[in-house]
Amino acid sequence: MGFHRRTSCGVAVAVQSALVPRAPLGRTASGATATTTTTTCRASKTNWRLSERDYPSGEIVLGMEIREHTVKAALVDTGCGEFVRPGLVKSIEGDTMDDVLVAVRKVVKAFDWRGPVGCSVTRVVWRILGSTQAERVLSGALPSSDNQVSMMIHTEAAAYAEMLCGAGKDNRRGRVLILTVGKNLGAVVYENGQKVRDMDVSHLFWKWEMELEDLQRRFSFSEISPPPPSRESKPERAWLEWTKLCSKFVGKICDHVKPTTVVMMPTGMVVKQPRDRFLRHIQKGVSPDVEILVGTRPEGAIIRGAAIGANMERVEMSTNPAIRHCLSATEVEEVVEERDECLVFVSGQGCKTCAKVEEPFAELASTHEHIDFVKLNVDTNRSTLSWTRKLKVERVPCFLFYRNGELVERANDFNLLLSFP
Repeated sequence: MGFHRRTSCGVAVAVQSALVPRAPLGRTASGATATTTTTTCRASKTNWRLSERDYPSGEIVLGMEIREHTVKAALVDTGCGEFVRPGLVKSIEGDTMDDVLVAVRKVVKAFDWRGPVGCSVTRVVWRILGSTQAERVLSGALPSSDNQVSMMIHTEAAAYAEMLCGAGKDNRRGRVLILTVGKNLGAVVYENGQKVRDMDVSHLFWKWEMELEDLQRRFSFSEISPPPPSRESKPERAWLEWTKLCSKFVGKICDHVKPTTVVMMPTGMVVKQPRDRFLRHIQKGVSPDVEILVGTRPEGAIIRGAAIGANMERVEMSTNPAIRHCLSATEVEEVVEERDECLVFVSGQGCKTCAKVEEPFAELASTHEHIDFVKLNVDTNRSTLSWTRKLKVERVPCFLFYRNGELVERANDFNLLLSFP
């Protein structure tokens, strides 16, 4: 493998994970049973499809979708994005911050939940909760979650869900642009399956809402998009102008981001657009080298994404982008199979030796760009524990080197990495 350590200072260091120990299915991290009793919360249950797994494949997180008038929530297995308990829908009785917080507290109480919570909110709710202070407000309102509350907007949540269990699942290589299309545009960028956190493209589509309103006035339609044409009929001019507007903004964003794949996430009336025609017109403003897909929008996508995103936020996020942090056995297996060369650092919660080698591991990742570096905490959940047992990992740290999907070297001593071929 030809590893050579760099001795210069200032190398980014991977941060030790602070995950709450996994609780058995049906129990919270604190040991309380996660139920869906509704005696203290006027809420309706959902009929979303539940996971059929015997054990969760990842951390269980309570996902919430908070809109102006409702809170939808469910417990989500963040390893696969599946629901593990029936969800709830709770009405918000008013339009103030207190009204929103009362509804959120009742939902959490109905699940008897004391673990991590992921909340996805609309921009209106974000403003109601104090804009930049919204996450702090939500966290303060849920003391039982012990500051394990993460907040995001719907575009971010939809992207998390789409990348784990939607159209993006099979497009982890390269740069993927997730675009929500509705009254507003939203964009999230992923690089090789990981969210790119330092790429803000909102300055590229701030005129979208204004130009859409201009189209609505010119062609007298009030919805987000004009009525879609039938398969047999010729599209009306209003629809052609609307798709032209979409194509212009998508092309503008693609010119800046340079994605290999674009996943379109329609909302509102846009969902009813004829998929083939819609994509054909959107493609006109985009390079033919860019693949454009329409998101699958899995059932309860925003709730799934809120939970998945919250778990991602809770996991150590290395300041070194060369290190990928896997949260489940499925994820690490996918990485190993897809990459030519991959080095997996298996660590353990509270392992002092693991903490000591984090800095040299990060340094190694910075100087070997042709190798994919992965970090996996054996204590994350049952799937990671089972995976390491299958590989007979008896102590940590353990370093597993894969070439073309095959395990070719392993070591417990970091210094031995330097002798790998």
